Amino acid sequence: MFSYLVAAPSAIKVFNWTATLYKGSITFSTPMLYAFGFIGLFLGGLTGLFVAALGIDVHVEQGDPVTDWGRLIFYVADVDEAWRHLKEHGFQPGTPRDASWGERYFHVLDPDGHELSFARRLRPAA
Repeated sequence: MFSYLVAAPSAIKVFNWTATLYKGSITFSTPMLYAFGFIGLFLGGLTGLFVAALGIDVHVEQGDPVTDWGRLIFYVADVDEAWRHLKEHGFQPGTPRDASWGERYFHVLDPDGHELSFARRLRPAA
C-alpha cells in the first residue's frame, strides 16, 4: 500500500513533465539533454505503480522485502573525532584503521542495520 503512495505522485510528475513537451519547439541543446536525463531518472515512478500491485510484487521481490543496498560513505575532516562522537552517543562503531589504499576509516551500523562508513584520505608521504 505504501508503494502506491510513493509511486502515484511520481508517475504523475513524469507524465506532467513529458506532457509539457507536447507541441513544443524542442531543441536538443545541452540543458534539454540534461532535462531528458532527469526525467529518465523518474521512470521508476511509472514502473513503481506496477511493482506496487501485489500480483507483480510477489514475483519481483519473491515475497521478501528488498533490503540489499550499497554502503554509504561519508568523508569527514577527522575520522577519530567522528568515531568518538558516535561512541559517546551510544553507537558501536568499529575501530578506526588505516587502509592500504590511503584512507583512514571505520564502519558503523545505523539503527536500521545499514552499514555506514566514515573515511578521510591520508596525506601522501612527503
